[in-house]
Amino acid sequence: MKAKKASKKANMFLKEIKDKSDEEMLQIAEQYLINHECQQQVIEAIKKSIEEKPEENGTKYLIAAENLQGAEAVDYYKKGIEVLEKDQIRIQESSSEETKGEEEKINIPSKIASALSSIAELYMTPPLCDLPEAEETCEGALQKAFEIENDNLDALQCLANLRIMRARDEEAIELLDRVLKTILEKQELGDPQEMPSIDFRLQTSRLYMELEQFKKAVKPLDTVIKEDDNKGETWYLLAFCHYNLKNYQNANECLTNALECPDLTEELKEASTELLESMKGENLIAGDTSVSEGVADEEEIIDDEDLEKEFVEEDPSDDEDVEMQ
Repeated sequence: MKAKKASKKANMFLKEIKDKSDEEMLQIAEQYLINHECQQQVIEAIKKSIEEKPEENGTKYLIAAENLQGAEAVDYYKKGIEVLEKDQIRIQESSSEETKGEEEKINIPSKIASALSSIAELYMTPPLCDLPEAEETCEGALQKAFEIENDNLDALQCLANLRIMRARDEEAIELLDRVLKTILEKQELGDPQEMPSIDFRLQTSRLYMELEQFKKAVKPLDTVIKEDDNKGETWYLLAFCHYNLKNYQNANECLTNALECPDLTEELKEASTELLESMKGENLIAGDTSVSEGVADEEEIIDDEDLEKEFVEEDPSDDEDVEMQ
């Protein structure tokens, strides 16, 4: 049944991209990848575009790289950066309003900074983290990212992760606070297109949780729930935060919601069930796990004014210790 559905999705994708321009194909491809649908066919289509027009539209290299691993992913990111730099020169040399609008739409510096952050992230994880040049490469990529775009969210999040790895927790919290502040500001704009991706926001919460900053971890999760309340992992992470904040009824409700989501992995189903049973066994919640409307008011979780006081406006590019130590 699953194979039949996947085949149908693949055929639908191929039909949608038929006779489309490179840019239109990439927009469609990104949407399929976000929804984790027919990934193989999507990547094949992007690689075909790369073969046909290798020196145009560096974005397609970045999209492909996000779905690759190790050295192959790094090669795609590097080539994507190279082509994006050429794209930027081409746009800047043109005086037409159309190409100027194209530059604003693509936001090339931001894409390059994010690609450099992704390279740094790859050198922080296996198998590349074991290479002798891993630390130097990671440091160099992040430094370049901040030089290009000082407030790039991917770079800030990556550096926060690096700080956690080196047990420099306070610095990590300061960096994540800057990320969270931007997420909340973008939410205020009311434009979903302006928001960082759901995966990015989930990772922000995971890093906060690793630092045991559960109140702050709730905030990015809340933005995801408002955008898409059918993601099981989001509900589970939110439940885990509430549990650690001793908001047991809220944790109960979130776990119940998680278990009702069809995309919840077997691992998270088991974890959700275990946490529910644990709370019941400790008499933290009643045996009835029916879901009431919503979870705790945001003001009960964390006061935005208090959070604002904690945000630090430092320039990471001025940090002499971007190194891995």
